[in-house]
Amino acid sequence: MMRVPLAWRNVVHERSRAAVGIAGVAFAIMLIFLQLGFFNSVIISANQYYDELDYDLVIVSRQYSFIRSPQSFPRRRLYQAMSLAEVVSARPLYMSGVTWQNTETGSRNATLVFGFDPDRPVFRTRSIQPHLTSLKAPDTVIVDSDTRPKYGNRKPGHSIELGGRNVTVIDEYKLGTSFLELGIILTSDQNFRRIVPQLTLDDVGLGIVKVRPGADPTAVVSALRKVMPSDVHVWSRDEFRNHEVHHWLVATSTGFIFGSGVVVAILVGLVILYQTISTQIMTKMNEYATLKAIGYQSLQIFRVVVEQACFIALLGFLPGLIAAMGLYAAVQMAVFLPMIMTWERIGMVILLTVGMAVGSGWLAFRKVQAADPADLF
Repeated sequence: MMRVPLAWRNVVHERSRAAVGIAGVAFAIMLIFLQLGFFNSVIISANQYYDELDYDLVIVSRQYSFIRSPQSFPRRRLYQAMSLAEVVSARPLYMSGVTWQNTETGSRNATLVFGFDPDRPVFRTRSIQPHLTSLKAPDTVIVDSDTRPKYGNRKPGHSIELGGRNVTVIDEYKLGTSFLELGIILTSDQNFRRIVPQLTLDDVGLGIVKVRPGADPTAVVSALRKVMPSDVHVWSRDEFRNHEVHHWLVATSTGFIFGSGVVVAILVGLVILYQTISTQIMTKMNEYATLKAIGYQSLQIFRVVVEQACFIALLGFLPGLIAAMGLYAAVQMAVFLPMIMTWERIGMVILLTVGMAVGSGWLAFRKVQAADPADLF
């Protein structure tokens, strides 16, 4: 006959207290998943636009900070890059912040406009390709399908106002939105010049560079850095990605906020587990004293306490996970952020849950150490 662990008996004997603890742990687990989801969505959204670009390395202004604050550099830097034999193309991408006025409500909201030569497209996104020819028409744009409703009507054929200029929406494409970007406008380089008249086609926001097949992009980056003037940076694909992620997680408070949220959620779970186990220990102090009297060692009793905490923590994990998945779906539907549950994150939170259980069990065990077998007589 299989023996039922003493720790499990303690959990089911105090069902009401255990239920409170399980509910508290489930809430903490949900918070941990939610904060990790937001944290990861920052990393994903930091590069989701640039990941769709067809490039091996990039050229940016020395003053470049991140996508929301593009700085331009002279177009002749692209011609200089082309002088290297390993470089097969260096295409310009124009970027600028503009005001999008909702023609129905009159509200004004900031967005970004990207301009490029339709004959030399820089994006790999399939939903963009069918509209390349149409974008050559004057005052035409395509709009991200995840653009927030507050921007107003963006259906094909509808006229919208960008930077004080009326343009026509040809269709929608699909890239997604980030924490700051509520949907990016794509247009041709000629239309970009009309929408942002303060910039010329000599003011390049991003240089999209492709290298010869078989060439080492890292070696090409090193070679270009030796010949390019000091007013630009030359970055590999990985360096560019890391720069964007570093900006969001370190240069801004975003990483600190969500990282702190994870720590707070862990502390909440730890405290709830400690209070639950401590209360159960206090009601069973005589039983622990009896275990000491019949020869149980401290390590054996410690294992009972930790197992009890693990049972409660793991019972709270599943409802916490289910609630978090529901919130992920709700956030994606409401604000279109990339909230994605992964097996790696589930595994990590399981380890954090067990860690909370061991930590709370260790703290609660100190109360058991106060149990004196002499009190039984």
